[in-house]
Amino acid sequence: MIAPPPAQLSLNLHDARWRPVVAVNGTMAALDLNALEVDELIDLGFLIAFNIAVDPDGRRELRILTRSISQYQASGRKFRMELPALLKLLTPHSKPTITGLEIQRSLNCDCEHVTNLLRANQIAVAPGTNWQRGPGGSPCVTSASYETFLRTRIIGDWIGEENSKHKTP
Repeated sequence: MIAPPPAQLSLNLHDARWRPVVAVNGTMAALDLNALEVDELIDLGFLIAFNIAVDPDGRRELRILTRSISQYQASGRKFRMELPALLKLLTPHSKPTITGLEIQRSLNCDCEHVTNLLRANQIAVAPGTNWQRGPGGSPCVTSASYETFLRTRIIGDWIGEENSKHKTP
């Protein structure tokens, strides 16, 4: 079966095709560049990335915003967006909690990575929430802690005063 064009894809989280970010390898393939060239585009502000590594001071684990890749492909210009709108691209709703599955889809990572972020206190489990491995065991994370995580992990150029305060090297 051929996938529908991107304009026809819904942002339904149960649709496995909803991925607002891709890893460096996906960016390399989309832009026909090597990893150093992708890093340079991020450093120059043409692409927006998030360092989703468990240890932010260790080796970077980058996810690049697909919208910034599309804009760069189409125009060669820098991707600019207000921070609240940028964060909204990675948060599927405005509820007080977000599930581990929603975070996996948002960050394009696996359940183990979400578990490691929780254990490292990079994101916080909602009070009174029990979680475990397996079906129905997805953790409920506070949306506020997830938004804080995203704000502190942005690499690149966006519009707003917060850019200089939250920019990750």
